[in-house]
Amino acid sequence: MCCQSPNEPFARPRFDRACNSALIATVSQESGTSVVHLVGDLDIGSCHTARDACLLGGHDVIVDLARVTFMDSCGYGALVSASESLQQSGLSMTMRNVAGQPARLVGLLAAQTRSVAAATR
Repeated sequence: MCCQSPNEPFARPRFDRACNSALIATVSQESGTSVVHLVGDLDIGSCHTARDACLLGGHDVIVDLARVTFMDSCGYGALVSASESLQQSGLSMTMRNVAGQPARLVGLLAAQTRSVAAATR
């Protein structure tokens, strides 16, 4: 899996510091909801940080992408994986402030997912 560090297969979540890539994840609370603030590049080197931050706390999650400058398919996949895990626990995840290149990627992959789902019915 692209979001798993080969040297740390069961690593603890890392927050408030940069990891392999330039991504910082901080988690705050707003009215009983965890808000994950991501800053930097959400890519193959940092996607585990984003996913772990989303799954911390046992609350519904809002992922704030206002300061994400780049996202690749592994970064997107980490968010999808976190969303699916939260849904299995009866929780939800939403994204806010998606702009620039990350917004284009999310739009493209979401449209592709809908097309594949429609074709398999």
